[in-house]
Amino acid sequence: VSSTPQAALDTFVSAASTTKKKITNGKSSLKTISKALDAILAAPSKPKPRVFKSKNFSHKKFVFDMPGAADLLKSIGFQLEDDEKTGSSLTLPPDAPLEPLRLVQPLITTALAKLDESSKIDFSAQPAASASVAVDFSAIQKPKACARRVLPKNGHWTQTEEKSTAKDE
Repeated sequence: VSSTPQAALDTFVSAASTTKKKITNGKSSLKTISKALDAILAAPSKPKPRVFKSKNFSHKKFVFDMPGAADLLKSIGFQLEDDEKTGSSLTLPPDAPLEPLRLVQPLITTALAKLDESSKIDFSAQPAASASVAVDFSAIQKPKACARRVLPKNGHWTQTEEKSTAKDE
């Protein structure tokens, strides 16, 4: 777990900047987190925005499955809870200070800008693949008989001999 929100965001941006898809998911992840933090700051007494549940599709995809996202939330006071019935959740306790949430918002904005810059990289300009090796398959002959397993109606496997359709030369 990263000790500071900045360290967690640096790890997050580094992991999310490797492909176009990861950049897109990373931006969505940061927007999801930012939106939830805004909701908490707007209504601190409401319990619903204080919980990210792994059973929720968006929370799973953009928080639990994104490397570094859960660490970011933990670094600002969220706690990981595991429940057999409801699955994992990251919860901000009712008595947690809100100041870390306020302080992390500009850091998230900066991280989003970094991901926007990363999205301008042309990932299609990868080094050319190694030259393909030509293989002559004409020298390979089909075997005259192939054994195959057959499941007859009685449900027991049996070994049968399959005759080759290749002509003898």
